[in-house]
Amino acid sequence: MVAIKALVLSLVVFQIYGAKLLLDWWPNPNHVPLFVGVEKGFLDVEILKSFDPPQAIPFLLTGGADIAIYYMPQTLMSNAIGVEMVAKLIDKPMQGFMKRKNGPEKTMAACHCRLLPRYLEAFGKPVEVKYLNELTLPFILGEVDMVYGVYDTIESEQLKEQGIETEFISVTDLGVPNYYELVFLMKEGVDHSKFREGLQKSLDFAREHPDEAFEIYAKANRNKNKKTLRWERRAWIRTLPYLAKTPEIDKQVVDNFHSYLNRGK
Repeated sequence: MVAIKALVLSLVVFQIYGAKLLLDWWPNPNHVPLFVGVEKGFLDVEILKSFDPPQAIPFLLTGGADIAIYYMPQTLMSNAIGVEMVAKLIDKPMQGFMKRKNGPEKTMAACHCRLLPRYLEAFGKPVEVKYLNELTLPFILGEVDMVYGVYDTIESEQLKEQGIETEFISVTDLGVPNYYELVFLMKEGVDHSKFREGLQKSLDFAREHPDEAFEIYAKANRNKNKKTLRWERRAWIRTLPYLAKTPEIDKQVVDNFHSYLNRGK
């Protein structure tokens, strides 16, 4: 029996140490603490890039990754069996409606989102929605007045680099309850205590040493040019207030948002 327990424990530890961690998207300022964790030895993970966020849960379940970053609303709406939210990275919403400063609000580019009709109803103005895969380019070209599905901290700084000043309306301004923008998912039943311990150290270091943290991120992503790193540095400073102070998941936050999702069903 002791040998069996030892074997089970070793299998659990294997999934934590040297684990594959799948990002929700290409590396960006939201991920700075993770690169800090790897560099400083707080996290023993291999960081995998993603260009298809909805594949996070299938990738996790099929063994392509041990840990995946995903969005709390989509996690709850997926009703996925066999995965659980084990920690948080960004503990408040970053998404909303972005428009040109003092610009019109008649047309919008957006990715398909089940919650968008509810958000638009709360927005209270008639808007023609164009569902597109690429959001920022139509906005830059002036083909749409607004965009939904971008982050105020990231795309606004990216556009500012191109001379475009923007305004942002957070979903929380529309009456949406607080939720965690980015959470970590793992298969159910896996011991995640060591991962959360390392994540806490990574978050603390990134918050206490933001300049060094960004330099670690930049060093790990040498493919980014100086122009990109210039606006990403500004985005990182704006991201700091959104970083989770603790990885712990507050059940009340999850329950409140789950109730919001079920409202009107």
